[in-house]
Amino acid sequence: MFFKLQEFDRKLLVDYISKEPEANVFIIGDLENYGISSEIVEFFMLPGTSGWDCLVMRYRKMFIVYSRNDSYPVQATADFIATFNTIECISGKGSLIEPLAPYFSNFSMTKSYLSSCHTPSLGDVSLPSGYNLKKLTRDDASDVIGLYVHIEEFASQYAGKEQEQIAALRADLAQEKAGYGIYKDKVLVSTALTSAENSQSAMIIGVATHQEHRKKHLATIVMHHLLKDQFEKGKQFVCLFYNNPQAGRIYRACGFEDFGTFSMLRP
Repeated sequence: MFFKLQEFDRKLLVDYISKEPEANVFIIGDLENYGISSEIVEFFMLPGTSGWDCLVMRYRKMFIVYSRNDSYPVQATADFIATFNTIECISGKGSLIEPLAPYFSNFSMTKSYLSSCHTPSLGDVSLPSGYNLKKLTRDDASDVIGLYVHIEEFASQYAGKEQEQIAALRADLAQEKAGYGIYKDKVLVSTALTSAENSQSAMIIGVATHQEHRKKHLATIVMHHLLKDQFEKGKQFVCLFYNNPQAGRIYRACGFEDFGTFSMLRP
């Protein structure tokens, strides 16, 4: 049976996730930014015979699963998550999420590489003529979502839910997200954001460039500025996940190295 964690469980929670900080950036960041129990974030623990068997974090309508043991109680975890009315995503290390897939037969699974950067490689890449770089604010949320709905990799996640996603991104950009965007004729054509920023790390998400503006190094430029910001803030490392080989080449050129896999289940 899963138990909801409270403030007095914080030390146990931090100890449990601390052995794999790169795999737990989302959990660490959301714990620091939102606390151990709020309307946005909740943590649940499944006890075992010698400690915790599994941890589930709810962030809005998304769930992250973590366990130190790949042989964790999969069915009990699936049954618990299924008790929630709305599930937009279940994610985590590939070795933990893939066994859950049979219990969510109406969900599709995507597999990605997990990658981390401890020492960024920030070359000098010039912005093409006619393009403008901007540090994003909450007022740019609609531009970001407007770009995502026109990109194949993101469209299914955002199309039809634009207003809800804009509201969520506005709130996040006001609190814990940072981002850069490149505009052409006042239209956002390339962007990258952080998520789960915390005292030691951050996750880079939502790296995207409009199809008509690719092969101009725009993604590299926004990545360079985002990485520079993060390491100037004192971050020890930054992580991301990807499944596009071409994107992987861009990230490796920026100083990222693969260290595992990340999987997501979506309805």
